[in-house]
Amino acid sequence: MSSAFLGMHISAEFTEAFNPFFILALSPLTSLLWPWLAKRNMNPSYPMKFALGALFMGFGMLLQAFGIKFFSHNGISSAYWLFFSYGLQTIGELVLSPIGLAMITRLTPRKYVGMMMGVWFLALAAANLISGELATLADLPKAATILQSQHIYAHAFFDYGWLGLGLTAFTLLFVPKLKRMIAI
Repeated sequence: MSSAFLGMHISAEFTEAFNPFFILALSPLTSLLWPWLAKRNMNPSYPMKFALGALFMGFGMLLQAFGIKFFSHNGISSAYWLFFSYGLQTIGELVLSPIGLAMITRLTPRKYVGMMMGVWFLALAAANLISGELATLADLPKAATILQSQHIYAHAFFDYGWLGLGLTAFTLLFVPKLKRMIAI
């Protein structure tokens, strides 16, 4: 099945290029943003960046759910919803991902940095396992119609989005305490 995007007909597989596109397009901007904010004493703390990453992820998922639920025609939604959803999720990824490694190198005693890097990557592996389990929320029955698929996907993306916003709220509760604890 193909969809129109930017005046072209694209296959579903083409949408896999959205995330790398946003990474390449937005990485230079985010690498300039943090020093620019730091010069103005506005650079968010590490804990706040974690919250911002979760916030963008949640909004990205909710945007996709919104597009599926309210702007689908005969069970088909525009690829633009997916494109902009990936954009928000990639912003969240670019805010969050570098911070974990930076925190480890700055906060860990020198002799434990290697081990803690391993723990960081082990935590990422665990997160991938959890995301695999969460993906079962969007599991389709073999005989599902396109309209049934639309309902299942919209429900799953709403769940993912609210989970992201819930994690944001949870993280925000601990930002002041974490800022005091790490004091950097």
